[in-house]
Amino acid sequence: MVTLGASIARDRVDAVALLGGNGKLIDRVLAHRVAELDVAARGPGAGAGVPALIESMLDALCADIGEEYEVAGAAVSYRDAAGRRAVVSGLASGPWYEASLVSAKSAHLALARAMTWAAEFEDLLVCELTPGYQGFSLISPHRDRVVAGAATTAGFVSEDSIQPGIAAAWDQFDAAGVRPSAVVVVGAVADRPGMSAVLSAGFEAPVIPCAVGVAGSAVGAALVVQPESFAVLPPESVRISRNSVAVVAAASVLAGGLTLGGIHEFSDHPRSDATTRLADARTTAEGNRGPKHARPEPGLPAADSIPELPGPQQPGIRSSGPRHAAPDPSANADTAGVNWGVGESTMLGLRGSDPGGEPKRLVKEAPDSDAPQQQQKSIVPAPTEPVGAPDGALLFPGESAPPQVGTEEFNQWWDNHWRLTLRWVMTMVPARD
Repeated sequence: MVTLGASIARDRVDAVALLGGNGKLIDRVLAHRVAELDVAARGPGAGAGVPALIESMLDALCADIGEEYEVAGAAVSYRDAAGRRAVVSGLASGPWYEASLVSAKSAHLALARAMTWAAEFEDLLVCELTPGYQGFSLISPHRDRVVAGAATTAGFVSEDSIQPGIAAAWDQFDAAGVRPSAVVVVGAVADRPGMSAVLSAGFEAPVIPCAVGVAGSAVGAALVVQPESFAVLPPESVRISRNSVAVVAAASVLAGGLTLGGIHEFSDHPRSDATTRLADARTTAEGNRGPKHARPEPGLPAADSIPELPGPQQPGIRSSGPRHAAPDPSANADTAGVNWGVGESTMLGLRGSDPGGEPKRLVKEAPDSDAPQQQQKSIVPAPTEPVGAPDGALLFPGESAPPQVGTEEFNQWWDNHWRLTLRWVMTMVPARD
């Protein structure tokens, strides 16, 4: 399989026939044709005859390689928008209307990708020097993109005329925060003596020889039509590191979403419906666990009786200093989505609560269930004594600091703390008519 590539300069047109595969680039060039443009072609209206010249050169390349090879495609490298429009309109009605148009930077990128002998260098700078065009394309270490580039339009090429191009290229490199590791020279004057030394000194990098440098842009155009088969993968450590970061980030987002969801469920409801929702939350929790009426523990009152909530003088309460950070005392906590009893210890992530026993009932159900006309109301017992707001450590007045998690003392402390919390919340709920 063969692809054809052409490159247009101010004073000449290069065209090559490039064999596919992974061999040496110089060995894959089956044919190379050059057509010099006369003085008339360089003046106004020069683009009118260039498409016809390109067609004739592509036909000549097909004749050079013979019928032994199949031409898979053709591409033409252009330098500016005017040249591109001239080629497109000129080839549109001819036999090569399917030829692709590629920019000089794309041709430079494809050429750098095929230069396996320059793989040891990271950022590779491709410098194309032709009369009327000096292009500089800095290719990334993975040879997958042009990091920065610049171009000038000096009418001739000399050691002095390329200095503005070097300065313009450095402006782009500094802006991108990169610098070349090596330089490759292509174009009509690539093999001119003294150019390599000037570029090496200007870019502070070694110049790598390129056997196809004179026709480098045409070779790059042919490579665009038939790209080199290569795959550059990041190091294994980099992939592992990025995957680890992605997993941690996903876990953090999930955890944050769950936490925010719990806070929203706890606080994003009006306080006026708190009494009804306490009963509904209790009923929902029992329905999820199984029977409607919880089995009472030995020694506890029956389900239809309502024990009084313990006062602050409940045995087992010890006085101690603060431990936790305090919320805003002016904020009113809402307990809409909280299920009281054994479920809340697990839901809140507290270890040490007794999961075996059923919780004490907080709501009394109406005994007459056969009277549908009578609306069943949930009754929350009024607190015997008002409970003060928690302090800066989230401890109520007279409450001790929590003991070690997982001990029996912690279970007792948590049960008492939960009752104090309910009593404090109930004092903040307005009475219903």
